[in-house]
Amino acid sequence: MAISSSSSPQVPLEGSPNRPIVWWASIGAVFFALQVYVMSAWLMSDLFTPTLVGDSPVPDFVFYWARLWEAVAVITGIGAIAFIIKNYIKEARLSSLAVFIAAWGMTVWQDPFINYLRPMFSYSSAFINYGSWAPFIPGWISPNGSAMPEPLLMLVGMYTVFCVAMCLAICWAMRKAKSLWPQIGTFQLIAVGLLAGVIFDLILEFFWLRMQLYSYLGVIRELSLFPNQIWQMPLYNHLIWGMLGLGVPAALYYFRDDKGHMIAERGAETLTSKSSNAVLRIFAVGGFINVIFLVYSVIIALSVLWIDPYPETLPSWLINGLCGPNSAYVEVSCPSQTVPIPLPDSGPMAPATGPDGSGYLYQ
Repeated sequence: MAISSSSSPQVPLEGSPNRPIVWWASIGAVFFALQVYVMSAWLMSDLFTPTLVGDSPVPDFVFYWARLWEAVAVITGIGAIAFIIKNYIKEARLSSLAVFIAAWGMTVWQDPFINYLRPMFSYSSAFINYGSWAPFIPGWISPNGSAMPEPLLMLVGMYTVFCVAMCLAICWAMRKAKSLWPQIGTFQLIAVGLLAGVIFDLILEFFWLRMQLYSYLGVIRELSLFPNQIWQMPLYNHLIWGMLGLGVPAALYYFRDDKGHMIAERGAETLTSKSSNAVLRIFAVGGFINVIFLVYSVIIALSVLWIDPYPETLPSWLINGLCGPNSAYVEVSCPSQTVPIPLPDSGPMAPATGPDGSGYLYQ
């Protein structure tokens, strides 16, 4: 599914480049530094501890699917890293695809961001996990955020492979549309990509949710499929993620110039240093994708102000003590439209108990 520059629209550069790569790389460097800080602080803290499954029995198929997807993610993630290294050594530069893969790897820190104000999403603690780095994201509000079980092995390939593969599938849909309707305009072609992003995301997440690998805990039921079920699907989330999170980065990759550069890395040809060229291109594209990802995250994080109560059937290995009687804030109910947003210092703070008895700490 890889797309070479020859198969993408050829948009020649005219005149002297204004070097947007410098501006986008500066933004990317800030995001990269933030990711390093957040991850390092988490790894060195007492919050780096597993979230266990709790009292609810976990169906065998949930463990099977979790192990399978972890294996797929690790194998493909290592393959992606090897591809980038081999490409750099062999070609003395990075291909557009290598840059795109590495840039997506700069977005991992945003994975729990939609729980910024209060929890509305959680992975299954059947995944191998050590909690979450969420509380170390600057300004984090949602209490007990470290209890969200980030699937560490699955994350190896989730962004660098799965998201990239989805973007390449969207590019395929855009090329298909171009071949069927040669006169299609740029905006119409982008619209095809955005629609394809929504459709592909709906299909993939339908199966992942049925495998019970994660759950959208709190949703606006009137705008969701299968409301009040542990596999409920908030259509507004899939619409925004499919268009912004996948469709826009796919369009960024599709519309490369005659040198194979994406808009965010225009001007890279003026850099003579091999290492500087590679780093700045990754930071530039990573900065662009991070900005788009952050816009999506903020919109969905704000949607929790209107969510309905959680499904009553949520097992301990999906709610993970993020809220309710088994969370650190024992007097705070799980979020809904009528429940105030608790702040880190809103207390009273009972001793951290967690559903498994091991305890979750919150800073």
